Amino acid sequence: DKDAAERVERVLEVPTLRAPVERGERLGRVVVKLDGKTLAERDLVAAASAAKRIALTTFIWYVNRPLVAVLKSWHLL
Repeated sequence: DKDAAERVERVLEVPTLRAPVERGERLGRVVVKLDGKTLAERDLVAAASAAKRIALTTFIWYVNRPLVAVLKSWHLL
C-alpha cells in the first residue's frame, strides 16, 4: 500500500572506500526498514574492479541503481 511505501527507510552503511577495489569485494551493506523493523539486509559488493578512486556521485549511482530495482521487485517503491 502507498502509505507503507512512504514509511520504508533505506539505510546505506558504507565506510570510506579506498582504491583499488576488486570485483566482488564487500563495500558495505544496505538495510531496508518499515516502521523501524528490519525487512531485509544485503551486502553491497563491487560490480567491477576499480584501479583508482572514483567520484562519489558515480559510486552512489552504481549503488542506487540495483538497489532501486530490488526495492521495486519487492513492491516497496
